[in-house]
Amino acid sequence: MILRSVTGAPLLALALIAGCAFGPEQRAITANMIPASDSATAAPVQTLAERQAFYGVPSVSITVVRNGAIAWSRGFGADRNPRMLFQAASLSRSVAAAGLLDFAARRGIDPEAEIGPSLHSFELAKIRPAGVVVSLDGLLAHKLGAAPAGYPGYDMGNLVPTLAELLAGAPRANSPPLTFDPAKVGSFNYGGAGYELAELWSEDVSGEPFGVWMERELLRPLHMNDSTFGEPRVPIAHGYWSADEEVEGGWRTYPEKAATGLWTTSPDFARFLIALMDAESGRPSPLSSRAARMMTARTSPNYGLGVSLQTADPERIWFSNGGNAGYKTFYAAFPDRRDAIVILTNGEGGYPLTQEILASASKHYGWPSLTNAR
Repeated sequence: MILRSVTGAPLLALALIAGCAFGPEQRAITANMIPASDSATAAPVQTLAERQAFYGVPSVSITVVRNGAIAWSRGFGADRNPRMLFQAASLSRSVAAAGLLDFAARRGIDPEAEIGPSLHSFELAKIRPAGVVVSLDGLLAHKLGAAPAGYPGYDMGNLVPTLAELLAGAPRANSPPLTFDPAKVGSFNYGGAGYELAELWSEDVSGEPFGVWMERELLRPLHMNDSTFGEPRVPIAHGYWSADEEVEGGWRTYPEKAATGLWTTSPDFARFLIALMDAESGRPSPLSSRAARMMTARTSPNYGLGVSLQTADPERIWFSNGGNAGYKTFYAAFPDRRDAIVILTNGEGGYPLTQEILASASKHYGWPSLTNAR
């Protein structure tokens, strides 16, 4: 199979990556992959190229952070440029939460306060559960019973609704309108709808599109210079349903920016994790320590604000996974070591591959095991 970049130039087949020269750490991790238990017929140890072929994932981008700095970053497979853009999918929520909390702090807004008085583009009163305070931190913690849980995206060339239309369930929206389930208020129910309401609130407060103020106030200060919540630049890793079936048009469009709309590279996202770990520990960082500590404090047994949490006694793990059409993504950060890994894939079968990569890297670096990455 010959894969092509967005420019149409032929790219090397997956297996050729095994012959490329790279460092001993990368070789140790990618040459000693242990297939997941559901791959019963697989050889005991395989290469990353073999696992990509097994899952039908053309490209993988990996960045590893060691002691608060990027140790290495590399693309594997068809697109080997580490600056190749991927859809971050739900990893977007970690970045959005950091941006929204800093946004509120800069403007003197209490994240626990009711957002209704500042929300002009959506009639919140019509759907608000009686007696419930709809606050920024409640939305980011997934504790207000907001639905729908996810968004399917829009095929290339289709009309895309505005955010207000999407939340209202307008005819050209392909998802249900925003609702709140009173029975779920106060309990953790993961989903994207609350983040979209927070996004619209930020636009009403700032008078600017979410992606514009996020780029100015968060992405550029973090030197995430290739990342955007807007229109992506090339090169782009096209999404794939399988090894030989590309997502129509290359990718779907997600107007739900805060929930699932970030385009990023693995080194850019690693810079975000470094800033988050630095801020949480009180080191100098473009992120505020208050925002980082709010994000990484438990609001539910396994969640903070935009970040999943696990305590692997005596160490902590922050993590998230994401899935858009043709993209599966994952990160894990080990703040007590200041280590992290970011894994971006452009295949629908990419999630189990991310976990096999994590397992191989964890074995090499001695990281604690993540017992529930979902």
